[in-house]
Amino acid sequence: MFPKLSEDALAAWQAYNAMETTKSRHFDLLTSLEAKYQEQGHASAEEQALLSRLLADHDQQVGAFRHAMARLRNANPKAHETLIGYITALNSALAAFQSTQPDAKAN
Repeated sequence: MFPKLSEDALAAWQAYNAMETTKSRHFDLLTSLEAKYQEQGHASAEEQALLSRLLADHDQQVGAFRHAMARLRNANPKAHETLIGYITALNSALAAFQSTQPDAKAN
């Protein structure tokens, strides 16, 4: 189910993990701010600046991941394919443990 990653794939795998981390940070803050100001008010300038900084961090990591994957694809197409399979298998396995969103029809 989970293929073994080669040494060649480790830099791209680390870039993927960094991208996922920055995505989580941004999304967690965004979700918290939406909950905090659900009834009224809005995020302070400081909160908005932090949210923007986290989004910029994520954008930077997305670029780093894209470049790492391109380098891997050019250097070792088999390792590139294996990493894609690994990420796909991991995300599929973890999906069963993630909280589900309410059905849009229920709203």
